[in-house]
Amino acid sequence: MSLRTQMTTLKIPRFPVHIVMRRTPLVSRWADEKWAPWGIEIAGVPQDDLDVVAAPPVCFRDDAEMTLWRFAGFALEIHRSEGEGYYLNVREDAPQVFVMWRRDDRRTPPVYPVFATVSYHEAARSMDGGETVDPVPMPIEILAWLDAYVAANYTPEVKGKRRRVGPYADAPPVGANAPRRES
Repeated sequence: MSLRTQMTTLKIPRFPVHIVMRRTPLVSRWADEKWAPWGIEIAGVPQDDLDVVAAPPVCFRDDAEMTLWRFAGFALEIHRSEGEGYYLNVREDAPQVFVMWRRDDRRTPPVYPVFATVSYHEAARSMDGGETVDPVPMPIEILAWLDAYVAANYTPEVKGKRRRVGPYADAPPVGANAPRRES
């Protein structure tokens, strides 16, 4: 089997979710409202190569305290290359789902999520690229799914002793690390 055939037959585990965005009214001379991701809702069971279908956003709460919009048609994906990012997230006291979102005042609502991830590294790369990424608490069902994947597919790198590099790499050790002379 060729490498190209292997690459096209790899299954991508996906967990279907809805992303909920929250609008909070503000009393300020600079802004009338604040938008941010509010939560993740489970939209089905995880499957390999699952196709999700986007739907128009639905406002399901609108009062003086907040407005909530549900965006359907998203899936959390697991990629082998992100193992360390998943591991770092799973071992935290409060694991997160990271939502990348954008603002566009020509739309209703004026914000929309682009994707969600459970990898620290993928979220960090998006932020490094200037995108807006906010965390929301990870539902227990997603944590169980991700934890099982990490346990089966990721082994943390063992940190070894670091070698000296630089201009003094070949110099003999001094002080407490110097070899003792026999008298």
